[in-house]
Amino acid sequence: MQSPDPRGQSDAYRPVHDPRRLDRNRSTKRLRPAPGDIDDRTWGDSSGRYSCPYTKSVDPLCQFCSIESSIVANTPAPRWYDRPLSVLPNLYVIPALGPLVVGHVLVVARSHIVGIRASPSTAVLTDYETLAMSMRHRCEVAGLTLLELEHGSSHAHSSGPCIEHAHVHMLPGIADQSDLFAATFPAIESSSSALRGISYFWVRTRANVVAYDATGARRQEPRILLAERLGLPSWDWLAAPNYDKIRKTISFWSSDVQ
Repeated sequence: MQSPDPRGQSDAYRPVHDPRRLDRNRSTKRLRPAPGDIDDRTWGDSSGRYSCPYTKSVDPLCQFCSIESSIVANTPAPRWYDRPLSVLPNLYVIPALGPLVVGHVLVVARSHIVGIRASPSTAVLTDYETLAMSMRHRCEVAGLTLLELEHGSSHAHSSGPCIEHAHVHMLPGIADQSDLFAATFPAIESSSSALRGISYFWVRTRANVVAYDATGARRQEPRILLAERLGLPSWDWLAAPNYDKIRKTISFWSSDVQ
């Protein structure tokens, strides 16, 4: 069944039993920073009202942190679709639930942070570029473009993504949708430093990179807009996980994402 249109409902459409949900009111357990992250910071606004510790940390209610724990323990994630396709020192790749296209995956930070592209860590950004280059090449070999999209946030704003643990959507074949936010959200500088402490959309194709101020955005804004543009029956990954498309996504990437 198609989920009701969430527009105008604020957080009312946010999944209550979301298996990948973060309860932001729960504290995190800090672990030791990842090797090489010599420029770790705690960053937030100038008033100090909020901060996001850029440390190796986990939240017991965050599914992305649960997957990280399984990586560290060298044990399979309990759900088959949560088993990483690729793992780097600071990031891992998993299939997206409710993939919008075959090949839709998430590049997820191994630390509990709110933005990959806003990260002050050169190690995180270097790992991301390594993955993005490999994945773009895989798509081009298959005759496809690649759209990279992140809905980043800060703990001070409510207009972040559904799960406030940093992840970038990688979407093969739809780079022509890179203007998704242009008519609604103001463009801003796309550098990492410019994105810190705000809610933002970061969008990249081989030809272009642009960022937008996502203040006021709905929590599932990218999914809602892309589903509308692509003519999909549902944007809701919880109501329509589409396991068959997840299996096709795993097949697309598994032998090529290194």
